[in-house]
Order: sequence, then C-alpha cells, then structure tokens
Amino acid sequence: MKKAIPTLRWVLVISIPFFLLLSNLYLFFSPSFPVPRDPFGTGILSYIDYEYSKGSWPLPPRYDDQERREVAKAVLYYLRSPEEISYLGELADEDGPLFNERELVHLVDVKVLARRAFLLHGVLGGLIVGAAVILFFHPEGRKALPGSILQGSLLTFLLFGLVGLFAAFGFDTFFVGFHRTFFAGDSWLFNRSDTLIQLFPLPFWFDAAITWVGLTLGEAAILGVGAYLWGKSKLPFRP
Repeated sequence: MKKAIPTLRWVLVISIPFFLLLSNLYLFFSPSFPVPRDPFGTGILSYIDYEYSKGSWPLPPRYDDQERREVAKAVLYYLRSPEEISYLGELADEDGPLFNERELVHLVDVKVLARRAFLLHGVLGGLIVGAAVILFFHPEGRKALPGSILQGSLLTFLLFGLVGLFAAFGFDTFFVGFHRTFFAGDSWLFNRSDTLIQLFPLPFWFDAAITWVGLTLGEAAILGVGAYLWGKSKLPFRP
C-alpha cells in the first residue's frame, strides 16, 4: 500500500484542475442558477438570462428579448436532455425554420462533446474521492493528503491562469483554436444572420470564457487555502 501513495497523490493533483473546470459547465448548461445581478429580483436566473440582462450587445434582428431567451433555453434544454435534434429542427416562425442544417449538425456535435465532458467530470470525481479516501485511511497517505490537494489547486492556477490570460488578451485566437481542437472542419462557422450567431455572439462567448476560468480559479483558491490550513492545523483527524 505504501508504494501506491505517490501514484494516488498524482491522481489527486492531476485530477483536481480538470474536475474543477468541468464542474463549472453546470453553470452554463443549467436552466437556473444564482446570479449576483438579477434585474427581476428573484435571485435565480439562468446564465443566459444574466448575460442577456447586461445589454452588452444589441438585440438580434430576428428576435426580441423574450424570443431570444426562449430559443436560447430551447438549445440549452436540447443539450441536456435526451431529445433528438429534430426537437430544434422543428422550431420555426413566420420566416421559416429557426435553425439551418449546418447549425443543427453543429449542435449535435456540441451535445456529443458536452456528454463526454460530463462523463469525464464524473470519472474524475470518482478518482478524486477514491484516492482521497484511501490516502486518508493510511497513516503515511494522511500526512500527504493536504499537500496533494494544495498542489492540485496550485496546478489549477498554473494551467487555467495562463488559459485565462490567453482568452482575455487574444480571444479571437483562443476561440478559433478551441473550435478547431474540438470540432471537425469548419462546421462551427456561421453567417451573421444565423440563429446561433444571433443568440450567442462573440461577446457572449468572451464573457463565458472569462467567467468559466474565473470561477475555476476562485474554487481552486478556496480549496488551496483549506488544504493549507488543514496541513497547518491540529485537528483530530490529522496525525
């Protein structure tokens, strides 16, 4: 068992950054979430409501404010539900279908990627819990546990702090690189008149990227401080 301790420590250190990052996907895919600036006074909105309420970009030509919220949430529902792409393909108004074939193909790809991300999040969570429990119940592992968690939080800052800086100061390059990495060909390129661009313009994605990285770093800071205090404390469960 003692020989397995270094491996378990590395499992923790490497898994923590990506687990924290993927945890925050639930913010963007959730139909409702607490937000600090709720113009309706409810205290709970979707991230889409939060972004749209900021008024950072003009309304799209095809939709008024209520319509774009409803259509955007329909996209969100499709991505988290077992619905087939026909659910979105059947949406239409007086001008015709809301989504063209290219958009529907891309949304199928997004759904596949999102499912893989959530699956990976669950696997990483299981690895973290398993490694932490095993280490905790071994005298030598228990000594190493706070330091391993702290190292995981520091690795999070190293990895995603750099990503955040890149996104903040070179967002166009970051945006293109992300899509070329995770999507085949040019299936993610659309016209300005397309619904996906009208619902989710580039400023939306800039805000989402900065929010995603910011939340991840904030959680890593809390985790790191907690691990540091644990390591320095005289709590009963510390040997």
